Amino acid sequence: MNMTLVRLTLQNNLKENQVVYRELTSRVRFEEAKRLLLEGKMYVNEIAAYLGYNDTSNFNHAFKKWTGVTPKNFVETSPASD
Repeated sequence: MNMTLVRLTLQNNLKENQVVYRELTSRVRFEEAKRLLLEGKMYVNEIAAYLGYNDTSNFNHAFKKWTGVTPKNFVETSPASD
């Protein structure tokens, strides 16, 4: 099965279940970003690249949209960072 067919099948299945692919990928990126930030083993620019962002500023903007704070502030105010 080629990748185009797999992608189209996935999108059709998501649509049937009223899930938007872009929203799903955004949710997955957000959860992974939080996990990686709290783990503290990667720099923000490395996390941005790992999650597929072209540059760190795009990642920072997306993260602030999700949480209301920058990745740095998220880590600094997280109970796990104490």
